Amino acid sequence: MEQVSATTIIEKSQKTSLAKLLYVITSTAIKDLESVNQFLPAHFEYLHSLETQGTLFGAGPLFSEDGEYFAGNGMIIIRAESVTAAKAIADRDPLHQNQVREYQIQPWLLNEGSINISVSYSNTQTKIN
Repeated sequence: MEQVSATTIIEKSQKTSLAKLLYVITSTAIKDLESVNQFLPAHFEYLHSLETQGTLFGAGPLFSEDGEYFAGNGMIIIRAESVTAAKAIADRDPLHQNQVREYQIQPWLLNEGSINISVSYSNTQTKIN
């Protein structure tokens, strides 16, 4: 398979799109769901700290292909300076520290998409599309 350097793709993308480099951490359960659940509160606390620091772009559980079940897997998207920095962030996650999940990191170039946010002051409702 032919390959093109990431730098080339990033430079081309910067001319026409957002070209925001993020890191996707795919976190896969390697122990039973009970073991994963044991460390979820600490995991959520860690994610909240990443969010407060401005590091966390998004995170959440991954479901089975049919969308019916959770088997303990998740995905975290972070802002980091490098793959090495992203690895350090992933290593500090309690689910990884306690070896109930393992992870893979892939740099991801966010080019296209949109987000719409609606805030209604009178009834204090928000809506994200």
